[in-house]
Amino acid sequence: MDRAFSDEVASDQWRREAETWVAEHLDGTPILSVEQVRIRPWSTQLRIESVSGRYWLKALPPGAAYEAGLHAVLAELVPDDVSRPVAVEAERGWILDADHGPTWREERPATTADWCTLMSGVAGLQQRLVAHEDAIVATGLPDCRPARTVDLFDRFVTLFAELDPDHPCHVDAGTRAELVEARPAVVDASVRLVGSALPVTLQHGDLHTDNVFDSPTGLRLFDFGDAQWAHALEVLAVPRGVIDDDPSVEWDPVLAAYAGAWDLTPAEIAGDLAAAWLTQSVHRCLTWWRALSSATAKEWRAWGEAPVHHLTRVSARDTGDGAP
Repeated sequence: MDRAFSDEVASDQWRREAETWVAEHLDGTPILSVEQVRIRPWSTQLRIESVSGRYWLKALPPGAAYEAGLHAVLAELVPDDVSRPVAVEAERGWILDADHGPTWREERPATTADWCTLMSGVAGLQQRLVAHEDAIVATGLPDCRPARTVDLFDRFVTLFAELDPDHPCHVDAGTRAELVEARPAVVDASVRLVGSALPVTLQHGDLHTDNVFDSPTGLRLFDFGDAQWAHALEVLAVPRGVIDDDPSVEWDPVLAAYAGAWDLTPAEIAGDLAAAWLTQSVHRCLTWWRALSSATAKEWRAWGEAPVHHLTRVSARDTGDGAP
């Protein structure tokens, strides 16, 4: 792709190709309308209305195209836990899926009990996927196992320091010094998680109730664009942030439900969890860097501080409760 993803998917040629592909995979079902509801540097979505119902096409830039193949593999490995796409073209990063109705958040505000159900189910999903590492990583899913974290951290510190001072991800000498000072903590966290009793597995990366829908057979996840192959506990970072912003939900029972699904207690995972907050900071930096890899200059100005924001979380003071 010679031009920015947002420019590419806004073109008439791209729309014609996408709509032709959709029509081919709807087996002649008459299409009533197609609307491009959103363009971002990391994805675009087309809403397709047909005589048989609503469908969605999600298209991804090269840096995130792995999501298409990943979703297809997950639909085969754990069909009861994720939505099953109508069609996938992994090379292009295209996913065609039927509309599954409202997300869980659209249906109702999530309670503490809802979050407990979700997180215990996610732990079960992670357990089932541990044995499928080769098939999952082969999709191009970012490999963020703890043994690779320090090298990734070092590469980002060097890269951001060497960027042009006008680049949104440039770090000055003072910030670089703070990151270098925090490096031993990243090393310790990585070493601890390498030896953890909990495994490396699928980490959804953006787990909240707007990426879940409640089907007749149970909860199903979708939107794996931020997913990684990482330590299991990193999946708790986004839920913790969401729950901290919701005074109606208590975090401690949710953590207990997740830990209990592993036959552990919150106390038994406390040290690993504190380490996972650190490693997740580095890996979240990678997520944003890849998401912006095909961005326009305007999009870099809008979102370009995000990679550095997450990387510098490693040098933030510990809150005392293991929170990120």
